Amino acid sequence: MADKKDKVYVKVRVLTDLTGAMMPEEIIWEGDRRYRIDRVSDVMRERADLVYFTVHLGQETRRLYRETLPVQTSQALFRWYMEVGRG
Repeated sequence: MADKKDKVYVKVRVLTDLTGAMMPEEIIWEGDRRYRIDRVSDVMRERADLVYFTVHLGQETRRLYRETLPVQTSQALFRWYMEVGRG
């Protein structure tokens, strides 16, 4: 049986290059705890509105998700989250 996980929305400091590609550099967790991303080893589109980044934070490897929010304007809005185990 798969472990139950909760979404925890986080702030992310992102570098956007000249082509518009976004690369996360830092995760800002609840309480303004900051975690520098040492390396991004993979970027995968899971659905049309969801991309995940495999990020390395020191010795730990996690997935950081970027979801595109449905909006009625031409401006794209994104929200970032990580999954954490319950219990």
